Amino acid sequence: MTAVHLDTLRQTIGAIEGAQAGPAGVLATGAHRFDAALGGGLPLGAATTFEAGAPLDEAAADALALSCAALAAGTRGGDVVIVQDRGARALRGQVYGPGLAQIGLPAARVLLVQPRGADDTRACIEEAARTSGLAAVVGLLGPQAGFGLVPARRVQLAAEEACALVLLACGLRTAPFLPARVRLSVRPVMGALPGWARDLPAGAGLPPPGLPAWRADIIRARGGGRGSFILENPHEAGSGTSATTAIRLREPPPVADRPDRAGGQDGPGWPPVRQVTAA
Repeated sequence: MTAVHLDTLRQTIGAIEGAQAGPAGVLATGAHRFDAALGGGLPLGAATTFEAGAPLDEAAADALALSCAALAAGTRGGDVVIVQDRGARALRGQVYGPGLAQIGLPAARVLLVQPRGADDTRACIEEAARTSGLAAVVGLLGPQAGFGLVPARRVQLAAEEACALVLLACGLRTAPFLPARVRLSVRPVMGALPGWARDLPAGAGLPPPGLPAWRADIIRARGGGRGSFILENPHEAGSGTSATTAIRLREPPPVADRPDRAGGQDGPGWPPVRQVTAA
């Protein structure tokens, strides 16, 4: 190979790497330390994967991906396309409209696609990523719906073309999406009680579930850093918040910095534990 050919090859590789290095923009989540570690927020024109570390974490990965889609729906125009493959439906259940409303994603902004096979799932995600004007594209993927290198690259190119926000929630046995600009390992954690439940008396029985909350470990963030972050979705369904109001994720303060009272604004809000002394 001549020196001219080598220079041409180097220029071609440099152009490819340059196109991959800089995202078309970012979508800030509102969790400031998390956004800073990602280089400003979730990348546009690229894919972000939400990966489960254990079987019970798969639903948490789905919920965080959908919460990020709700965030996008409040700050970007267009609808949210959710592509859920058959394996994800069988293992993690159907997408539930009231559940989407609970995390701030109105059903009127959602187009749910449920392909029959893995090839159809990959094709639907690619076509949605290529469609301009969507707020976000969410893939809820089961064991057979992972991406090989070539299909993944086609999705990545489609996302770059349309400046799409592609969010892929992957199960334990889902093949990795190698071109992902950001990879997150997700597991559930206890969230703060909803505002209406923070003043429950101590004898009111078991408290209701807290707000959606996750631990997100950054496995990879091209152009960013790594770290472990606790994220909460503070949206409360039925609280009077408008469906068009943009939600924001937040990072609750460390336990040592939380107010020492049940029902604090940023504290866990659990009623005090009743102690029983054995005779």
